[in-house]
Amino acid sequence: MQLHYNTSSPVLRTLLALCPSLQEGIRFIPTTWLRNGHLQTLWCVLDRRAPQIAYQRQLLTTVDGGTSAIDWAEPSASQGTATEPAGNNTIHSVAPPASPRPVLLLSPGLTSTSQSNYVRRAVDAALRQGWKCGVINHRGLSGVKLTSCHLYSAGFTGDVRAAVLRTLQDQPAGTPILLGGFSLGGNVVAKYLAEEGANSRIIGAFTFSNPFNLVASDHKMTHAFLSRWVYAPALASQLKLATSLHDPAMLQHKVDFEGVRKAKTVRDFDEAFTRRMFDYASVDDYYRDASSAPRIAQVRTPTLCLNAADDPIVPEEGLPLQEVCRSSSVVLAVTQHGGHVAHFTGWHADSWGLPRCIEFLSAALQAHGQGHDNGHVK
Repeated sequence: MQLHYNTSSPVLRTLLALCPSLQEGIRFIPTTWLRNGHLQTLWCVLDRRAPQIAYQRQLLTTVDGGTSAIDWAEPSASQGTATEPAGNNTIHSVAPPASPRPVLLLSPGLTSTSQSNYVRRAVDAALRQGWKCGVINHRGLSGVKLTSCHLYSAGFTGDVRAAVLRTLQDQPAGTPILLGGFSLGGNVVAKYLAEEGANSRIIGAFTFSNPFNLVASDHKMTHAFLSRWVYAPALASQLKLATSLHDPAMLQHKVDFEGVRKAKTVRDFDEAFTRRMFDYASVDDYYRDASSAPRIAQVRTPTLCLNAADDPIVPEEGLPLQEVCRSSSVVLAVTQHGGHVAHFTGWHADSWGLPRCIEFLSAALQAHGQGHDNGHVK
């Protein structure tokens, strides 16, 4: 593992001293039967061992008239039964009970929700720390009715901002708020933290397989053989399915539905749908503006970014190695192997990356004076 960060930052030196598993040179040894990034990534999709989580849903009305949702894990969620929050016609807003415990908010990947396997593993890990945990479902996903002409994108931070502000409002004063994001959700989290800068009220954050540079990721998705013919069509199909769940009348003045129907890659979909919905002149304009890489030096919240060099979706050359070294708050940890939102190790394919993210958040809490030092990897 290689660590990229500003070595003169006292904040980062303090945090890394509290993280014995996040040290330069520590090796990530992938599971024997998941030796490369493609197999690691595939197992993230196929692995069904994620703990069962029960949620309560809190609906939020956004400033543009949209509706987003935070799914709050029940206090006994790690031993509970998996339950999808109520359907479109019966969802009710359930405010989480006030608690002085730290709160971790999670932003999932491209079309993932609170029920995705890797998200449930992260929720369970947070609950085992004694934290509250809520999942910020992307607008229009997980049964949330679309009430505005916008869904979400890799650069839209409004729903994360609304979730953070509402959580701060609902929780007792002084409750520490943590933030985590996976894949596209990681880019959104990093961009949000950069926009907030020194005004951020987040105590600590992590991103897992953040694409950072969407132009570079698009280049890989359209030129690398497996990325072009396997990952890009699969992701495009998921995006098309997500948009098909909503009334076209809500969106038709914005998007090209014939182009959406014919889309074979993420770029095709973004040309017909995303860049039009968010009023970009071109797909490349959207990718450049949505990328968190150019903004990462503006982040003032202690943040761990975990990526793998063999990620089949996020190219190593797109990682902001120089930019993070200009930040006083960001650590970029890069392993040789690990795939996309994966990092499985040991014969039983245990998570290697998630415990390190939890450890970093625990260190941020400890440094903040909360005394939560039980997050070290054993």
